[in-house]
Formats: sequence, structure tokens, C-alpha cells
Amino acid sequence: MGCKMQPILIVLGGFMNNIKTSELSDALNEMSVADIDHYYKENGINPGTELDKWYDYASDIINEKKQKKKEVLIRADIKEKYGYNLLSGQSRIGKRRDIIIRIAYAANFTLVELNRTLKLAGFSELYVKDPRDAFIYAVFAHRTSNNQVFKLNEELINHGFSKLQEVGKQE
Repeated sequence: MGCKMQPILIVLGGFMNNIKTSELSDALNEMSVADIDHYYKENGINPGTELDKWYDYASDIINEKKQKKKEVLIRADIKEKYGYNLLSGQSRIGKRRDIIIRIAYAANFTLVELNRTLKLAGFSELYVKDPRDAFIYAVFAHRTSNNQVFKLNEELINHGFSKLQEVGKQE
């Protein structure tokens, strides 16, 4: 006999997965494993669906903000072809967390959007106990309209931090 759960609508495979993990955890804590199929059905979850890919999520946010990928890549100082390959999943990001930060900054992502993109790409969220991450956090939290990565790099250097790693730089 399963417990009654409030339906929690989540959409996997799209950028609208805005349900807090704690809410999902609470729902799962209140049920038995035998009720998992009911949980999937009530919440519109396809158990065969993967979580979002970082590049799909980032592309969705860029589109939602009515920005052109080409302009974002120019502001991010990433070669257009390489950037398009990144945002389509054709090029791998490897261990270069700064690529996500570049794209997110250039596309005017919020802190929530940046941290979600970092997590989807397999990186840790900004860690406020790390001085460089704390600085980047503060920049995202209190940014003005300027979203040119070279400005962020100038600020990082002025505060004694390394600039964002260069990748596929514009010519």
C-alpha cells in the first residue's frame, strides 16, 4: 500500500526542471520502493530519460533570453565553430570548467543558471569558500549589464586571481 504524494511536475530533457532536489527527496522519503512506478507516473517522469545535457540546457537559456549564439560566443571570446560544436554536444568540454563560466557570463546567466549548467557538465557549483569562486559568485550576483568576458578577466586579474582559461579564442 503506497502513500499519497502530491504530484510534482518535472520535465526531463528540457530546461524547465526547476523542482528543488529537496522537494523530490522529501517525496521519495515518504514512499516505499514498490511505489516508484506511481511516483514516475504522478510526476510525469520517463525513467528511461537522462537528465539534461549541459549544452542543451545552456542553449535553451540562451534562446530563452533571446540571444544569438554567435553574439554570446563573441562576448565569451570563443571561436564560433568551436563554440557551436560545444553548444551542440559535438565537442567535449573536458576538464575546462571555465568554458561554462565564459558562456554563462557572456549569455548573462543568473547564478542559479550558472550553477545548474556547471552541475550538468559534471563540475562543482561555485564554492563560496574558494576565493576565486567567491569572487566569480559576487560578480554574477552583482553584475551590471556588461557581459564581455574580457571585462571579467580584467576584474579577476585586478583582484589577484587567474583569468578564465582561454579556449578556442576568437581571431
